[in-house]
Amino acid sequence: MSPTTSGSLRGFSLIELMIGLTLGIVGMLIVAQVLSVSGGYQATIAAAGEAQSVGNLSLYTMERDLKQAGFGIASPNLLGCQLSGYDSTRPTTPIAQRLYPVAITPPTSANDSDTISIAYGTSDTRMGMVPLTGAYDGSGANIKTQGSYGFLVGDFFVLAQAATPCVLGQVSALPDGTNIAHASGSAYRYNNSTGLGQAYLANVGEIYSLGRAFQFNTYSVNASKQLVQQSVLTGNTLVIADNVMAFKARYGHDTTANGTIDTWDAVIPNSSTGWAATTNVRMGLAIKNPRREVGTVTASPLELWPGGPSVTLSTDDQHYRYRTYNVVVPLRNMIWRTF
Repeated sequence: MSPTTSGSLRGFSLIELMIGLTLGIVGMLIVAQVLSVSGGYQATIAAAGEAQSVGNLSLYTMERDLKQAGFGIASPNLLGCQLSGYDSTRPTTPIAQRLYPVAITPPTSANDSDTISIAYGTSDTRMGMVPLTGAYDGSGANIKTQGSYGFLVGDFFVLAQAATPCVLGQVSALPDGTNIAHASGSAYRYNNSTGLGQAYLANVGEIYSLGRAFQFNTYSVNASKQLVQQSVLTGNTLVIADNVMAFKARYGHDTTANGTIDTWDAVIPNSSTGWAATTNVRMGLAIKNPRREVGTVTASPLELWPGGPSVTLSTDDQHYRYRTYNVVVPLRNMIWRTF
């Protein structure tokens, strides 16, 4: 065996090992930082995508109702009438709300969200009113009409008269061509056994068919920042979206009848003339990205659409990103209606 020199037996020195370890740690820190930043970007992009889906779906749901608003109820005697009704599944919670195609209710605080109620009938066979040929005393007696054509068993109906509250009921039978019965029972939960409770005059009172799927829905944002839909008829509540920072709606008025919107406001029209000039509704949503950023990323106030209503963001809220969505919906049933 040949002798070896001392140099050929040397390994890494302590300094070389420390340098190698230091470089390895620095490399690991760089990789960790890259992964952390990349993960943050991915989380932000994913949350933005979710917000976009939520915003579009929410507006689509309300837009679908708005396109039908006023169908079957665009009559001067129905616009704004105080609607009352009975529900056998909620006997202590009667239906009591004014009947408008679209009712925008601003909040007490300007920074809170609006509430919007939308109503429309679904009758396939009748849209207009039918005069009463006999007085109705509010009891369980049949309603005598000029003709019951277009009414079907199970249909909702509304009795109305100028300067008189309107009432909701269901058709339980059509004994002949002029009488409409509204007996109570499990299949007719909106009929009270004692009658509708409001009297109407012959040749003055009117009855309207609203179809079997009459819709009267209210959209609002609750304390948990959820956009919810509540049925005025059933009382059922459905959560449509989470992380809703704000919801606002405005009527569009064409006061000069030139086909152009002159004013936007949240004031419910109080006359047939006012409704005839109300051709559109604009809605806006601000969806909050749940990921909090380190720095300030959104300036206050936050506009829901250019030149439209805005909300003031707190210092903490400015650390979140928001996606805003808005849509203008023509009230076609009010435009087509001749008042």
